[in-house]
Amino acid sequence: MNLLAASALTVRRHGRTLLDAVSFDADAGERIAVIGPNGAGKSTLLRALAGLIAAEGTVRLGGTPLPPAGPSRARTIAYLPQEAAFHWPMRAEDVVALGRIPHGWRGGPLSDKDATAVAHALDQAAARAFTGRAVDRLSGGERARVALARGLAVEAPLILADEPVAALDARYQTIAMAALAARAHEGALVIAVLHDLTLAARWASRVLAISHGRLVADGPPAAVLTETLLADLYGAAFDIVDRPEGLGILPGAHTP
Repeated sequence: MNLLAASALTVRRHGRTLLDAVSFDADAGERIAVIGPNGAGKSTLLRALAGLIAAEGTVRLGGTPLPPAGPSRARTIAYLPQEAAFHWPMRAEDVVALGRIPHGWRGGPLSDKDATAVAHALDQAAARAFTGRAVDRLSGGERARVALARGLAVEAPLILADEPVAALDARYQTIAMAALAARAHEGALVIAVLHDLTLAARWASRVLAISHGRLVADGPPAAVLTETLLADLYGAAFDIVDRPEGLGILPGAHTP
């Protein structure tokens, strides 16, 4: 049985169709990159999968409908939005501990299990150095690492990450994607919106391409990330180099 099954997922807003009958299944352990141009519907797809916006169609987790908003859904789905918004001067480790609320933490001392989950998440996101520091004093990239750690601390079987490395430099992009890959190796399904196509090619086990709200390609990176498909998807030429460490994908010097 698939961990996730989306069927005819459709989102309409103000007379516009933002997501158009998207259907796909996914298994535990997969690393799925969602690609497509700006405004294609990638973020809308993730929010619909998380149950954060009204959508037609169905989302099933483990063969059952998406649970209503509450602790059960929050334990099942870790959603990482595009931007880490922190409105209070909380310590970084306290922000990460918020990921344990779905498991019953209500503030105060952490249980041994919660403390282990928080420490592991801080280490995976390379954010332990921020303990004791207020998140509003951190840079954008540092806040992004704390936000990633908070998502990892949930220990959810489904992680939905919307541009998780957009604010990170090259080193921490690698660390962040390795942390998400490790969670997939542990059995989680990880779906991430990515704009870096080389990163998508080398990290993902599967790529979903979205255009005008529709799923236009779904398959292994080498099958989806072709010069022809990418030219159609983005309206730009791409140079693709097959290296031992994986595909390298760069925009070409001209539009096709």
